[in-house]
Amino acid sequence: MKIKKLLFNRYERGQTLIEVLVALGAAVAVLFGITVAVISSLNNAQFTQNQNLANKYASQGMEIVRQLRDSSSSGLSQYSNTYYCLGQDGELKAKGLGCGQNVGVFVREVNLDQNSSSCGETGVLSTVLVSWSDSACANISNPYCHQVKLISCFSNPATISAP
Repeated sequence: MKIKKLLFNRYERGQTLIEVLVALGAAVAVLFGITVAVISSLNNAQFTQNQNLANKYASQGMEIVRQLRDSSSSGLSQYSNTYYCLGQDGELKAKGLGCGQNVGVFVREVNLDQNSSSCGETGVLSTVLVSWSDSACANISNPYCHQVKLISCFSNPATISAP
């Protein structure tokens, strides 16, 4: 009877060790799942925040173009058909070799097309492009893989004829 009890206790000890290992494995799997969910949520929140900021910066860019048009008697006709960098100060600078990050982690560019057929004879097509990069941008040739683009037509008061 003692031998039977001794063998039964040894079997119980082994079974308890296996139960502990299974429970520990399950706990690790649950913690891993929670960690992945939290990291994914944080990345999504950061992306949404950057997208909202990019929309804000693109809208500000359109307002700056509107102010440039309204502040000059020649309107936007003084700007050639080229790309410009639009920095934090709101000044248009020729793009040259590139803009780089000119508003925090964002790159803000403006294109003014004087000869766009979509805006009529006297219109100027304005395109504001705001780009940014994050950990999802794996392509080295295009580091700013996220973009917000606003396109609008502005009338050019210098070319509007009086009735």
